[in-house]
Amino acid sequence: MVRRLSDKLRFWTRSSRWRRYCLASGIGLAAPIALWFLGWILVGDDLLPVRWGAYAAPWLALLAAAAALLFAAARTWPAALAILIVGLLILAPVAKRFDPARWGRTAAAGELRVMSFNVSTMNSDFPSVARLIARERPDVIFLQQLVDLPRLDAELARLPAVPKFAGFPAHGADMMILSRFPIGAGRLYQDSATAIVTVGGCPLRLWSFHAPHGQNGVAAQSRFFSEAAASVADEPLPVIAGGDLNSTEFNSVQAPLRAVLRDANDDAGAGLGFTFPSRVRRFGMLGTLFRIDYIFSRGVTAVAAWTVDDNAGSDHFPVMAAFRITDACRRKSGR
Repeated sequence: MVRRLSDKLRFWTRSSRWRRYCLASGIGLAAPIALWFLGWILVGDDLLPVRWGAYAAPWLALLAAAAALLFAAARTWPAALAILIVGLLILAPVAKRFDPARWGRTAAAGELRVMSFNVSTMNSDFPSVARLIARERPDVIFLQQLVDLPRLDAELARLPAVPKFAGFPAHGADMMILSRFPIGAGRLYQDSATAIVTVGGCPLRLWSFHAPHGQNGVAAQSRFFSEAAASVADEPLPVIAGGDLNSTEFNSVQAPLRAVLRDANDDAGAGLGFTFPSRVRRFGMLGTLFRIDYIFSRGVTAVAAWTVDDNAGSDHFPVMAAFRITDACRRKSGR
């Protein structure tokens, strides 16, 4: 019976009907991916379909691989090779993160641990947020959509061996900086908060970002990234920044900020590190699909970066990075 089924399958896969089916299916998958890829190269986020496609770029690369298999099944080898190359080109900017040497890299003693976490205005599970912070032991935290700082402080105070965090601003805000080092020279803007901390004699400029949504229009996001990049470019101190950027690294609106700061996950992380959505949202039932939360730096060295596997009641997952900061102080002091 197994042999009979095998013979039937072999006959079917060699039939012209099978080839036509595979070819039509491959074209149906490949054509929109190829059109999006061309638009992504030529116009960036200026067109709405291109902008939405950029959010799902890794998944489009996966679909390109599926289309290549369909073309191969139809024995249309040039088309299979062409769409496979398109899929690889989509993932080319993040290819180095799949280096096996990066997997499992963690922070070491003496390195600055930084977290960025959009806790969500809908999230009232402050005990879970506090336990997450206690477990990950960040020295600096960039929080977005924190609406009740006293409740978080109270939950942190209940946990053993959790250091007291200084906060800016002193009340809860959409962009919040917590630090176990004293905070000075803080300033709050519409979409960001910034302050200075001194770590081991090294002053650092911290920035907590929360970019506008850009799914339906790119103007507000473009203005945000351009203004943030200009502010960072004028900063003489080493910089560590983090936040919810409501866009992926495949969205070209991030280009101005990426021109002046380095992505910690790109430098020291492994994989795509998706952060949104969690199962708190219905959409999250499909899984975590996008990376829209980041930690950036300039003048310090990222040695590890990872996405935390606990969302603590939020629709985002936190991201973490570890930095070596002694080099920045030596460069500044001329030693």
